[in-house]
Amino acid sequence: MVENEETINEYPKVGDRIDCDGYRGSVCYVGLIDDTNGMWLGIDWDDPSRGKHNGIHGGKEYFKTW
Repeated sequence: MVENEETINEYPKVGDRIDCDGYRGSVCYVGLIDDTNGMWLGIDWDDPSRGKHNGIHGGKEYFKTW
C-alpha cells in the first residue's frame, strides 16, 4: 500500500518503458486493484504473449492495451 508520497515516487509512472526478464513494455496503470493487496502495475507488453490479461479485473477496466 502507498503510505506516503516518498513510497509513490518509487514506482514507475504511466508512460514509462520498463524491462522485466528480457521483455519490454509500457506502463499503463499504477495503483490499487479492488480485492487485492498492494500496488499493481498494468503493463502493455511489446510481445503480446507476455501479458496475462487485458487490463480488466473483476469486471472493472483499469487500463487499456494498445
